[in-house]
Amino acid sequence: MMLELPHFPPLIDPENACLHDPRLLVDSAQQTLSPTAHHVTASTTALMETPNPSTTRSTTLLYGEQFTVLHKEKEWAYGYANIDGYVGWVMLHDITKTENIANTQVATPLTYIYQKADMKSLPLQPIPFGGLLELDTSKEENGFVRVISGGWVFAKHIKPLPAKPVSLWKTATAFLNVPYLWGGRSIWGMDCSALVQLAAGASGLRIHRDSDLQFKSLGIAIAEANVEQGDLVFFPGHVGIMADKNNVLHANATRMKVSLDPLKEVLSWVAMDLEKKAISKPALSGFKRLL
Repeated sequence: MMLELPHFPPLIDPENACLHDPRLLVDSAQQTLSPTAHHVTASTTALMETPNPSTTRSTTLLYGEQFTVLHKEKEWAYGYANIDGYVGWVMLHDITKTENIANTQVATPLTYIYQKADMKSLPLQPIPFGGLLELDTSKEENGFVRVISGGWVFAKHIKPLPAKPVSLWKTATAFLNVPYLWGGRSIWGMDCSALVQLAAGASGLRIHRDSDLQFKSLGIAIAEANVEQGDLVFFPGHVGIMADKNNVLHANATRMKVSLDPLKEVLSWVAMDLEKKAISKPALSGFKRLL
C-alpha cells in the first residue's frame, strides 16, 4: 500500500496499523490489477464494505481525493483511499483515472465550481471542505480561479497546497450543527472521527480515520486538570474536541448532529450506551493533546 501523496505529510501511524488492522489491509483475493491511481470526480462518494449499495458505508471520499484501484467488478472498484489507507469499494462512475495533481484544497465548509468567473453563472458542482482541486492559478478573473478540468472557483474559498496549518478548534467549529452521518465526512453529514480528521488535516496533520486508531496514534496523554481548548477527548467508540475544561464539540448520534455539550452529559450518554451493550469499560478513555 503506497500512501504517499504530493503536498501532504506522511500519515501518523506509530502503531503501524497499516500493517495489521483489517480496515487497512488489502484482500489479496481482490487484487487482480496493478495498482492504478484514480481521483474522485463526484462531490463525495461512499467507500463501502462490499460492492453493494445496501451495505455499511465505511467512510466517505471527497472530490479530488486519490483512490488506488486494485480490482473492478461490474460498476464497482475495490482498492484503498490514499489519504488514510481505508480499504473498500466505490462506484466506478464516481472516480476517474487521471495524472492530474491537485494544488489547492477547499477551505470553507462548501464551495461551488461555476461555469464562468461570475457568481451568477451556472454552478456546475458543489465541493465540500477538504476537496482537492487542480487550478490554473495564472487564470484569475473577478476573484475566481480557473479549474483545469473546467469551470471556476472562488479564490477565497481555497488554499494552496501544501496547506499552512490553521487552528484545529476554529476549523471544527465551522461544522457546528452539521448532520450526523455514520461514515460521513463532509458538510452533508459526518461522524465523530471525521470531524477530528478534517480539523486535524487543516492544522497540518494527516491522521487515521477511526477514533480507536486516533486514540492509539495521536499526541500525548494529558490529565483532565490540564485540558485546554483544542485537546481531544476519547471515549469507547467516540471522540470529541474540548472547547474548555467542561464542554466538548462532537458529532454524535444522540443529537444527530455536531453539537457542543457538557462533558458530564456526554459521559452519561456513553455510560448508558456501554451498559445497554453490556460492555465493561470506563466511559472516559482519556485526553490527548496533538503535537
